Amino acid sequence: MTIQDVQNDAMPPGTHVALHDVVVTAVDSFGAKVGDIWIEEKLGGKRSGVHVYAAPLDQVAALTVGDEIDLQGAVKTEFALTSDTTGRTVTELEPESGGQITITRLGTSTTITPDHVDAAAIAALYDSTAPGGGAAFSNAWEDWEGVLIELDNVSAKSAPQGFGTFPYAVDAYKLGVTGFADMESTLTDITMSNIAQGTCFAHLTGVVDYFIDYLVLPRTSADFMTGGTGCPPARPHVGQ
Repeated sequence: MTIQDVQNDAMPPGTHVALHDVVVTAVDSFGAKVGDIWIEEKLGGKRSGVHVYAAPLDQVAALTVGDEIDLQGAVKTEFALTSDTTGRTVTELEPESGGQITITRLGTSTTITPDHVDAAAIAALYDSTAPGGGAAFSNAWEDWEGVLIELDNVSAKSAPQGFGTFPYAVDAYKLGVTGFADMESTLTDITMSNIAQGTCFAHLTGVVDYFIDYLVLPRTSADFMTGGTGCPPARPHVGQ
């Protein structure tokens, strides 16, 4: 099977999953919660990536971005908080009940090229009267869930803001960006780059995830570059 099969709604949660020769696009080794990875089919494109949860830490520690792997012993899950009333979920792979995921490293490939996504076009689909921004908006982001993408010339709607329990953990900062998504510090520190409201990013690269809001997770500071031009105004609500 392929990751596109996993991301297809026709495959029910609980399906056993084995993947061959996919590429690691991100490894979470930052902050207190570590060990997740994101993987992608080599040709990229819509629905070509997925978040892998709770793989063995010793196997994850041996991985780097660009590694080609086989993955076995996983099942498909759809996760959302009970408080999330949008009807949206995030597709993940986690270990089979009573088992564990097995990752076999095949070699190293050229790091996969991010897919370019038009955040302003997605923002234009947002319906402020519908739960979660409406079906068209949700479906537009859903196509890129788990995929390594690049957004060009997007605005920061605020400086990085902590969430959770104060004092905030280094991996618990986020800021809104064009496209009604959040840039979040799950994989790298986003607080050290003098980001202010209205900052225009020339590019923002990261894997797409979902937790109440759609998230773009840069992997290193090289994944976000200020100094862009022509960014949309940094308004906090509709129109961005």
